[in-house]
Amino acid sequence: MSVELPARLDRFREINVGDYEYQFDANGLPVPVCLSVVELRSGREIMLRRPELLALRRLPFETGPDGLFVAFNASAEHLYFQRLGLRPPIHTYDPYVVTAALTNGSRRWPHRNFRPGLLVAMQLFGLQGMDSEEKRATIELILSKPVEDYTEDDWRRITKYCRADVVETIALFLAQVEQIDLVTALHWGRYRKAVAMQEQLGLPVDTAKVAQLHENWTALKLDAIRRHGVEYFYDDVRFVEHRLEDLITYKGWNYDWPKTPTGKFETKLATISRQAEKHPTELQALVQVRGLFTDLRMTHLVNSIGRDGYARCPLRPFHTITGRNQPHARGLSFIPALPGWLHGLLKPPPGFALIDMD
Repeated sequence: MSVELPARLDRFREINVGDYEYQFDANGLPVPVCLSVVELRSGREIMLRRPELLALRRLPFETGPDGLFVAFNASAEHLYFQRLGLRPPIHTYDPYVVTAALTNGSRRWPHRNFRPGLLVAMQLFGLQGMDSEEKRATIELILSKPVEDYTEDDWRRITKYCRADVVETIALFLAQVEQIDLVTALHWGRYRKAVAMQEQLGLPVDTAKVAQLHENWTALKLDAIRRHGVEYFYDDVRFVEHRLEDLITYKGWNYDWPKTPTGKFETKLATISRQAEKHPTELQALVQVRGLFTDLRMTHLVNSIGRDGYARCPLRPFHTITGRNQPHARGLSFIPALPGWLHGLLKPPPGFALIDMD
């Protein structure tokens, strides 16, 4: 497929739009399944499966100053290039970041720092994408078994889906490219490469300390509950909500205590913290204990650490309303964002140092 391109893109001899599908390895790093690329001037299409990708010595499209690479949420693509040992494109345009820039802070969108996936981003620009259920089913197929066990029918579904993502990215790119300063967009693309490098590197962890903390975590929680004198609110280490509700009623706080839409007393930590400012004697110790347990979800911490002893978590660049990173992923922890007493879990290899700069 070839398309008509705006004159502002004339500086690029090739404009390649690409998308990877992937699985994850034991270190939490993506392993490519296939790559689809469409070059917009010539209409040339490339589809490579994992064995062909692993055999590459260079990317099969223009990566020099005369080429532009377009990918939605391009940190992932750049991470794959690094993992395959391939020189990345010099110029990258990421429609995810541009979507964030064009909608950021606007009251026209559902949230002022709205960060949509590809399908919703297309809808924001009046475009129609693939059915979301079909997307979800194909992703489940990709993750459900080793690549070696894919049938030919599986490969047809996966490569069709991968190409469809490229077609959608092309439509989104063309809908927004004349609404943004191109030099700025290319600068954001360069930052995507830096993010990918850091996500692949990860943070070195003292795995022996983590194992010791994990092994003793229940005992440490029980000790914290006893030392702070909040045993009333817990069965073993499980917080019992109705006991807090009983205290609220008994103390007569029910008139100004926030409630859920169903009429129950709100028991989130943020709510208890605000109420503790009014009732510190009864609630401050509970806030401290619940804060300790909330700050460190041990399973998330352990899940973040790969077999190589490095902790990794997606950095989610440009995610905040101010354009900063907001590291987060379901079931993972970003150690520098945990309380200071946990930063000692980071341990540089011999001969190296770790510097935390802000």
